[in-house]
Amino acid sequence: AALGYLAHGAGKKDDALKHLEAAAKGGVAYYGVHLRLGNLYQAAKKTTEAVAAYESAKKAYPNRADKGNNPYFFLAQMHEAAGQTDAQIAELDALRAIDQDDSDVRKKLAELYAKQGKHDLALKVLREANEVHPLGDEVHVRLAQAHRGLGQHDEALVEYEVAIAAAQAVNKRGSMDEKIGNYYCDMAEIALDKKDLDEAERYVDDALYLFPKLERGDQLHQKIAKLRK
Repeated sequence: AALGYLAHGAGKKDDALKHLEAAAKGGVAYYGVHLRLGNLYQAAKKTTEAVAAYESAKKAYPNRADKGNNPYFFLAQMHEAAGQTDAQIAELDALRAIDQDDSDVRKKLAELYAKQGKHDLALKVLREANEVHPLGDEVHVRLAQAHRGLGQHDEALVEYEVAIAAAQAVNKRGSMDEKIGNYYCDMAEIALDKKDLDEAERYVDDALYLFPKLERGDQLHQKIAKLRK
């Protein structure tokens, strides 16, 4: 196994594969052997062999939580590339159970759940992500989108208010003005979902006051004007 590690570290893929395969066939149950084999097979697009190696790595070290060097994470990557969303979700969800402090895994799960229309599950993992990193605007925007998907318009607007406050807190010299303007436009669209034209127009006005060149704001003004006729 040691020769395989050295060869892999030196970028000698053929030698690494030879030594690591020999170690695996000899019954070595080391996490590092199987993980490196998985990496080599994945790079060579040998999907079946890569999956088997990563599964062996999981058995050797079931609770490994290092995202950048982790069989669950690599398997999720492979499933994503193959368009196998359910399998990708299964690997990320397993990693989520192991690592209580990885907000990125939770945000990725939320994105996948939202695409499947499972906004309740998206909301659940986003709340977990927010507990890990509560100060950023991105998680609150995703929480808002999940609430909107569930038809919870007022809750969505509250999350956007929190997101805007978080973004304003780091808005140096107007660097975030366009982004925040788009958040206000998102809020206007939610108000339109509620059939509240006055509220929608107020949000658009806020967006254009902050960033007058925002084309989306002009488009929403026109849409609201047509709805008033």
